Amino acid sequence: MLTTYRVELVFQRDGYQSSTVEGLIISSTSGTISTSNRFCGVEYVDFPFETTVEFPASNRFNSVRVRYDLKFKINEPVSWKVIIRF
Repeated sequence: MLTTYRVELVFQRDGYQSSTVEGLIISSTSGTISTSNRFCGVEYVDFPFETTVEFPASNRFNSVRVRYDLKFKINEPVSWKVIIRF
């Protein structure tokens, strides 16, 4: 049986978790990008896996919009849950 792996993205701010953020852009070296109210991430990934996650968000005082740009690489072939705190 073929094992399928996925990399789930969870966004966390001030203790609250969400699977979505406004203006989200995901690019990856393999897999299928999936975003919904219940899951955000990449399914059916091959390793090593590299991805870029970009999104804008207001600072804590809602006075400035900041553009977040994260890049990471995962070598170990298991399913991952990546928590992005901003």
